[in-house]
Order: sequence, then C-alpha cells, then structure tokens
Amino acid sequence: MSQKERISEVALLRGLAFAAVVLQHSVAHYAVAQGARIQDGVLMTLLLLCSKFAVPVFVFITGMVLFYNYDGALKYGTFLRKRFMDIIVPYIIWSLLYELGNQLVQSGGHLHPLDFFQKLLNGKSSYHLWYIVMIIQCYVLFPVFRYAVRRLSALLPSTWRPAALAGVGVLYIMLMFAVGPMYRLMDGLQLPVVTSWFTIYADRNVIYFFFYLC
Repeated sequence: MSQKERISEVALLRGLAFAAVVLQHSVAHYAVAQGARIQDGVLMTLLLLCSKFAVPVFVFITGMVLFYNYDGALKYGTFLRKRFMDIIVPYIIWSLLYELGNQLVQSGGHLHPLDFFQKLLNGKSSYHLWYIVMIIQCYVLFPVFRYAVRRLSALLPSTWRPAALAGVGVLYIMLMFAVGPMYRLMDGLQLPVVTSWFTIYADRNVIYFFFYLC
C-alpha cells in the first residue's frame, strides 16, 4: 500500500461522529436521572435520534479510507495481519479486562475460558464491543466488497453511475422494511448459528452495515 495524501475532511467527520457518540451516552445517563420530566424525555429522544448517524458515519469512514488506500494490489495476508495487530489484539485484551471485572463482581473473579471465548466471538464482554465484532467482519470481507464494487464500476458507464447510486439507495430503503420479516423467518427456522446472527446478534451482523462501507 503506497502512502496517500491525508484526507482532511475525514478528521472532521470522525470528530462529528465522536461527538454524536458522547451525546448518545449522555442522553442514556440523564434519561434515567431522578427528577426527569416528560418534556425532558421528549427533548432527549430528539437529541438521541439526531445523534444516530454516528455508527453509519464511522463505517462510511472505514470504507472510504480502505477503498482510498487500497486502490492497487491487495496482499490479503498482510492486510489481515495489520488489522489483527491494530484491532483484534486490543479487542482481546480489553474483552479480557472487562470479563475479569465482570466476574470479579459477580462470581469472585473466576474466568470461564469457554464462556470468554464465546463472548469474544459475539462481543458480549461489554455492551459497546458489538461494534468491534461488526467492523472485524467488514475488514475480513473487504476484498470481496472491493472486487464487487470494481466489477460494477467497470460494467457501468460513467453517465449511469449516479442513477445506479440512487438505485442502491432505494434498495437500501426497501431492505430496511425486510429486517422485521427476516427476523421472524430466522426465528422460526431456528438454524444453528445463523438464527442467532439474524436475531439476538443482528446489531453486529455485517449484512446490515455493508451499504455504509461500500
């Protein structure tokens, strides 16, 4: 990967997304504060809705930077090794610390290896680690996404690309209405692993986020 010119707008977008995350957690804290009135609840709900762009923006930044930096040859092994050191290793360390803290409070500090390994896979060591589980999937599947985008770009004339982009947006909106039926379908099928990934862990399923990435 060759060194590219820094995109200054990314820092601005990232700052806005960080501010939105802080706002979400602040609202969550004060929403249950003693003395909160119904009008406070309405205002905090509006603020929460206005800050919901944070995760899509973070995923969009990830995709934009990946496509920008890896526009040439991609060595998948090197690519994954870098992500492993930069993301997965810290994720494992923090998951272990959270799990030790949780077990210390709940059962005297006894760590159950099998339970911890399961939580590493689903991001349940702490509530906010769902994002890491989801973004790891984005990195693992990035070569697939990149290949698909390149193939479609090569097939579509430049004059058709705005219409194609608008079509993808319409498709995304249509698929939003399919989330509920998909949940009920998978819940009824009760397939090992698959059902859980579309029900209990749907919030960290990359299928629901790849539109922002690409």
